[in-house]
Amino acid sequence: MTPIRKSMSSARAKLIGGLLAVIATATCAAAQSTPALEPVTLRLGWTYIGGFSPLYLGVEKGFFREQGIDLKILEGKGTVPSAATVANGSDDFGYFDIGSVSLLIDKGLAVRGIAQIRQKTGAAYISMKKTGIDRPEKIVGHSVALTPGASTTQLFAGFVAANKLDMSKIKQEGLDPSIFVKALIAGQVDAILSYYDSSGLAIENQGHEVNMLLFADYGVNILDYGIAASVNMMNRKPDLVKRFVAAAVKSFTYGSEHIDEAVQVGKARFPEFDTKLAAKQLAFQKTLYGDPVKAGKPIGWIEAATWQNSLNVLKQYSGLKNTDPSAYYTNDFIAVAKP
Repeated sequence: MTPIRKSMSSARAKLIGGLLAVIATATCAAAQSTPALEPVTLRLGWTYIGGFSPLYLGVEKGFFREQGIDLKILEGKGTVPSAATVANGSDDFGYFDIGSVSLLIDKGLAVRGIAQIRQKTGAAYISMKKTGIDRPEKIVGHSVALTPGASTTQLFAGFVAANKLDMSKIKQEGLDPSIFVKALIAGQVDAILSYYDSSGLAIENQGHEVNMLLFADYGVNILDYGIAASVNMMNRKPDLVKRFVAAAVKSFTYGSEHIDEAVQVGKARFPEFDTKLAAKQLAFQKTLYGDPVKAGKPIGWIEAATWQNSLNVLKQYSGLKNTDPSAYYTNDFIAVAKP
């Protein structure tokens, strides 16, 4: 090789080496300027329904990524096991029935409510329209399907007492909740104890008309679904809790205002779930957000008096002992989380 060619090859090699160094430096700088997302899990209290769709929409819209969170949403098999996995750290956050979890907190479960989404229970006495059971006194003499020990059954006892009814004159049928809807439509029972958005709307979606007696409208209300974290998580990673709450609040706020968009995201993940039903469930959920939201507070912010009322009901009808709201929840992580 001639001296000239050697010189050209050397120059070319230096140029290529310089370019590679620049690219490597730029790549490294980019990596340093874009912090890695923190993996986080959210455990639901049950399988998918339309009311959960805002959370999936929040993931799709990037609301959690904006807060540095790589969120994985996991379905649940009931509030109690979901609360247990949050308490022991297997899951980072939970979204489940806080009213029921209050009884577990009272017994020492180290979780707390950090954003109370549904502040009015959707639990109800549901009957077919043709039965004419449109007010509490008319349930006497009729059969009702219930699950012994379930939160709805405990609330029903309070509902009966609050409305001065005689429980001995109400025929109670212990059934698996998975067959409640079929049993009611088939006329095997006159009514069921369930949640309006999970059962009542499902019946209506099949073309039937129902009567709904919401327990909350007749003197018996406990809190419904809310976001919870373990006490350990709140103490160790308060910044993460604040960021998660901010993203969750933004998700519910946006999702409630864009119902069709929310349920379409849900449909993409759960194609077997009826979109029309999901939209009805999410629309109904908006009625449970509570008076503070109507007054301009962010979704999830709750008054101590609402918690107090829920705890008083649980004490009277479910044996709860500690009725101090501060032992069960905090608004601290949501105060700066307005969307």
